[in-house]
Amino acid sequence: MMIPATSKTKKSTKAWRRVSARVGVVGVMSLGAVMWGCQSPEIGDEPVAVELRELPAGVGDAYRSLTSTSLSLAERTEAARTLIEIDEFSADRALASALGREQPEGVWRAVLQAVSTDTGEPPRGLWRPMLAMLYSVDDALVPDVVQAMGRYDDPILLQRLHAAATSSSLPTRERSRAIAAMGEQRDQATASVLIDLTRLTEPAGVQASAYTALASLTAIDGFGEDRQAWRLWWDQARKLDALSWQQQLVDNFARKLAAGRATDQQLAEKLREAERALYQASSAEDQARVLTYMLGSPLTATKLLALDLAQTRMVRGVAFEEPLREALRDLLDDESSAEVRWGSAEVLRDLADEPAADIVAQRLIDNEEHVNRVRSAYLQLLARMPRKNVTNTAYDLLEEPGLRSDASATLASISMAQMLTPKRAEAVLQRVRGYLQEGQRPTPSLVRLLGRVGENEDWKMIEGWIDDNDDVIRQAAAQAWANSETRSLAILAERVEDPIIQPIVLRAAAERGQDPETLRKLAANPPSQPQVLPVWERALVAMAAQVPRRDALLTAQRLSTDHKDLALVERFLIAAIDQGIPEGPALASYLELRMARAENRLAMGEPDLAIIDFEYLLQDGLPEMTDPQRDQLYRGLIPAYLQADRIDSAFTAARAFFADPTNPAGIDPAATDDPLMGHFIRAGHRAADLGRIETAKQIGDGLRLLLGPNNDGGIKPELAQQLRLLDEKIQSAGSS
Repeated sequence: MMIPATSKTKKSTKAWRRVSARVGVVGVMSLGAVMWGCQSPEIGDEPVAVELRELPAGVGDAYRSLTSTSLSLAERTEAARTLIEIDEFSADRALASALGREQPEGVWRAVLQAVSTDTGEPPRGLWRPMLAMLYSVDDALVPDVVQAMGRYDDPILLQRLHAAATSSSLPTRERSRAIAAMGEQRDQATASVLIDLTRLTEPAGVQASAYTALASLTAIDGFGEDRQAWRLWWDQARKLDALSWQQQLVDNFARKLAAGRATDQQLAEKLREAERALYQASSAEDQARVLTYMLGSPLTATKLLALDLAQTRMVRGVAFEEPLREALRDLLDDESSAEVRWGSAEVLRDLADEPAADIVAQRLIDNEEHVNRVRSAYLQLLARMPRKNVTNTAYDLLEEPGLRSDASATLASISMAQMLTPKRAEAVLQRVRGYLQEGQRPTPSLVRLLGRVGENEDWKMIEGWIDDNDDVIRQAAAQAWANSETRSLAILAERVEDPIIQPIVLRAAAERGQDPETLRKLAANPPSQPQVLPVWERALVAMAAQVPRRDALLTAQRLSTDHKDLALVERFLIAAIDQGIPEGPALASYLELRMARAENRLAMGEPDLAIIDFEYLLQDGLPEMTDPQRDQLYRGLIPAYLQADRIDSAFTAARAFFADPTNPAGIDPAATDDPLMGHFIRAGHRAADLGRIETAKQIGDGLRLLLGPNNDGGIKPELAQQLRLLDEKIQSAGSS
């Protein structure tokens, strides 16, 4: 038989993530701190008391209940369990404070029992005040302390227990209590220490405690205080490897349970701890087989532990092979425990196991399950993997208030999968309206269902819920709105700064953002959080490929003006242009998009890329352009040629431009003092300054050729001055 080593439920998975924080929970006197009743080194640490006002609301409420003198032990224990489940450092501090010496025994007992019976990983730091308690509390409370400490396998704890148990300077009373705590451990090193403590040289009380602890640790009752029997057993047990040692413990506890000698909760917990240890000691390859075996165990406790371990396995991303999945499916109709059926449905839901959906759908249809918690888990599984045949059953379950939310989620998923007939959709709508007219506060699932089957009047309600004070309702309403293919996303885009709505609208905009108004509002409302900007940018780029080109152009211009993020504008324009070359009136917007991209690329310092768009427009778009657009084209193309060192192309384009009778600047470049001349002059000076004299001469000569007869005295004084300066730089460089 093989059974595992460490269990983590959903909450214990959280506990693993907060182990590092818990180490400092008990605060923290040094090793050798002053204990409650004596001063002894390496024994325990006294907790630091907390004030209620220091604790968050939820933690403070649970701590108040835990320390209340008017509540029963069961109520206090439940409060302690609540604190264990809260994933906050303040909850750990509160638990430690509850073990302080100023607290009454009832508070101590509540914390100890909660730790003993909790199925998750125990708060790591809490063993320290327990260790201090072990040596000072009355005898009646020692079993509770010992059982709670048995949940821990901390090496420091073991070291301190071993040291106290073997210390001849400590009274027998303290040593015996340390030995009792060692009996709740499950490791070979502790067994070895206990064997040594049975020596005849030890005090009789120490020997007796060691025999009792050995029986507790090993589940071997037959040896009593027979030192020779224990020695013979240890001679064999000490040779076992870790896996075989844990296997032996599992077998011992299983036999003890089967024989009926002890069937109480403590013994079952010992078996669980041994199973955890065995699972942990198994190789990665063997763990799947161990888990499959455990799921088929006749013991409910073992099956529950296996389900906890399956959750942990899933969180870690380990694969679930078919035999393991089959074992999980077999538990969906387990007759021994509703908790087992619920747990298996939870795991299979998270695994998105399709055969499991067929099983639970049929169980609901046949009315084979009567526990609401399990039926709820079945419905949650079907909400993820909808089945058409369960539609009528889910509709009927809407009438049960405790299942209405999950039934709504299932019906919404059936509708999204196009499995809901118009007749049934109308019936669902009328039933949902009836609930809302009765003044019932909508659940998130009910909101999503209304979004699937509702009509215009229902959408007015959903629109109102988008501004609801309840984050959960607001999120559900926004998601319903985003999921609708007939609703404009603009109403959500206006609320893009709302952290609840923001991810919903950005995701929806990327998926179905064809509405120009939504694009404009998103572009006008960039998120203030830097980490969200990339998501916002991806949504804009995705929408650029879906909205009309004219709207994309206007948005690109706004982005360029308002945000000055040239890389974003480039991606946006690429997406808009990649819609393809249209025909008819839309062609003008396409040409403008190409012009905008060329100018943006030029501004980015990418003249070669800009030239690709400019030349396309020059070759294929010129006949469709207006005079201002032609002017814009040349005034972008010529600087691009110059930046790319294509000097001849720049002068060719300039001659074509200035020879064009439609050019508003006329055909006399010298008389117009056109800014394009400045581009040539600056390019020439830049080449001369860089020592590229031939290029500078090429530009100077080209300018004079371009100016033609105006070269002698007909040009503007400023231009003439710049040409002379360029000549001087060229001559100076030539003479040197």
